Amino acid sequence: MTGWDDINSLKDQLQAHPILGDPRRVLLLACHGSMASSEQRLIFDKPEDGVRKIVLATNMAETSITINDVVFVVDCGKAKETSYDALNNTPCLLPSWISKAAARQCVLST
Repeated sequence: MTGWDDINSLKDQLQAHPILGDPRRVLLLACHGSMASSEQRLIFDKPEDGVRKIVLATNMAETSITINDVVFVVDCGKAKETSYDALNNTPCLLPSWISKAAARQCVLST
């Protein structure tokens, strides 16, 4: 996911799903740098038996944390990169497609 808004949007969509939104079947968690540490730590907890864990995170999760019970990784293929806004004469973060090399590295690191 490219940021907090994308994470929340997808989380809302998943919670509305009849199976993926059922907390008896799925533990749906978010991980973003702006969250409190206590909330972020929940992603490391093992879910109850029979419950799948889904963690929605930015690419920060690829490089800075290890979640031991990961079974699948779904990558949207986008990340925010620093760009330059010539109109405002300021740097900014814009979503862009990741390179094929970055995508391959993602696969190799899981």
